Amino acid sequence: MARRRRKRRPKDCGCYVFRVRKPGAFWGWPFIGRHFGYVGEAYSRKLREAEHLKGSTRFQAMPKDWVDLEPSFFRLPGIRCDIRWFRKFQEALWIWLLVPVYNVRKQPFYNLRRVSPKRAAWQRMMRDKLGLWYKIPRAVMRWSLAAVIMSLMVWINVQQGWW
Repeated sequence: MARRRRKRRPKDCGCYVFRVRKPGAFWGWPFIGRHFGYVGEAYSRKLREAEHLKGSTRFQAMPKDWVDLEPSFFRLPGIRCDIRWFRKFQEALWIWLLVPVYNVRKQPFYNLRRVSPKRAAWQRMMRDKLGLWYKIPRAVMRWSLAAVIMSLMVWINVQQGWW
């Protein structure tokens, strides 16, 4: 008589999130300097964390481009994570709720901060080559544009009167 195999229950399955430093943030302030980088689901969250941070020889995958942004790994709560389709559904809900930057699929239409993989690779290359110096010209242009707009608004208000 053949023995019945018992179904193996996962010990650490579910959804997870990486919280990363914003590339252009000069200080690592808790709310201003960090944001949600990536949300995912896995049968084993511990192995999936290592695959993201160190790469994978099994899948010939390199480490993610946001690894240099000091990622913090957090486990997200879930219900019945041993069922794959339900885990995928929960992942989509977490993506729509947390609005991560580096996710490619399942992105909500209102996520204006999303970064494509090609752009993430370019940002990583610029961070490796130049550090924060590649952000300075863009910041100067933004502040200059803001100053010009504010000056025009004041000038228009002076011409028309303040009331």
